[in-house]
Amino acid sequence: MKRSKTGVFLDEVVRCEAPLRVLELGMHCGYTSVRILRLLPTCGKLLTVEMDPLTAEKGEEILLVAGFKNSQFQVLPFSSAEAISRLASHLGEDRLDLVVMDHAPEQYLPDLLALQRGNLLSKHSVLILNRVVKAGAQAVLEYLTTKPHNYTVCQQVASPRV
Repeated sequence: MKRSKTGVFLDEVVRCEAPLRVLELGMHCGYTSVRILRLLPTCGKLLTVEMDPLTAEKGEEILLVAGFKNSQFQVLPFSSAEAISRLASHLGEDRLDLVVMDHAPEQYLPDLLALQRGNLLSKHSVLILNRVVKAGAQAVLEYLTTKPHNYTVCQQVASPRV
């Protein structure tokens, strides 16, 4: 079976950074969630956000069938803005080590700003941005290059198909 370039990239980042608290914005079918969870330490936690309740329910089922326990993850069936506003209650005094943005690219910058306002990122948080060729993703990249931050930004740019 051929491993996807995106999956290998994600694995490399998770292995290298060894995060304990991960926020995934945009769960979709649960592929990224499974890849992250299998590399998290037992004390790690994945909070994954999926706005569509049916997709969130099916994604949670996939995680359970894949053998992960509810103590390892929590699916938040809300918009990213609503989920971010509730994160402090899920994290307590902890901060996010890794944020995967794979939802609507136009939400990337507003969500990053909300995470900053809520003091939910550590000084060494890593951001993974998917679909960076989209206009919304470009806005967050421009913001990050013009403002001094301690975040590490990881992006995988797919080469155009020929």
